[in-house]
Amino acid sequence: MVRKHHQIFLHSDIAVLNKMDIADAVGVDPQVIIGDYAKLTGGVKKIITASAKKGEGVDDVIAALGLLEA
Repeated sequence: MVRKHHQIFLHSDIAVLNKMDIADAVGVDPQVIIGDYAKLTGGVKKIITASAKKGEGVDDVIAALGLLEA
């Protein structure tokens, strides 16, 4: 939650919004979180959406952490 813990997000280099597969079930609108993050960081930092359970976005997270070979 960017609004609740904004200092953590402000001082981090990367943000990952995981569990995208259950967003609807728990009543979370990912676009609100993405928008909050963009406002907080001035749109300079990127937030990565992922669903580890489904394997979606995992490669993007790994690449952002510099763990994938080019």
